[in-house]
Amino acid sequence: MATTESNNNSSTIEKKQLLYILTIEDLQHEAMERIGRELTDDEIAIAKDRFEWGFEFPRDIVYDVLFNEEIRK
Repeated sequence: MATTESNNNSSTIEKKQLLYILTIEDLQHEAMERIGRELTDDEIAIAKDRFEWGFEFPRDIVYDVLFNEEIRK
């Protein structure tokens, strides 16, 4: 019985682990790679909104939407 409790506790901890972290530094690095400059504060706010919207999509699709459609408008 102790083993079952241990497994349940372990499973709960695993479910609470972060799966993905994106920092502003990560975003700025990607901006430099893709558009040759860092983002402004307004563009970072747009990026934050788009990433929240896009968590259901693969990261590359989100980057494409962000940099190709939104930031270059």
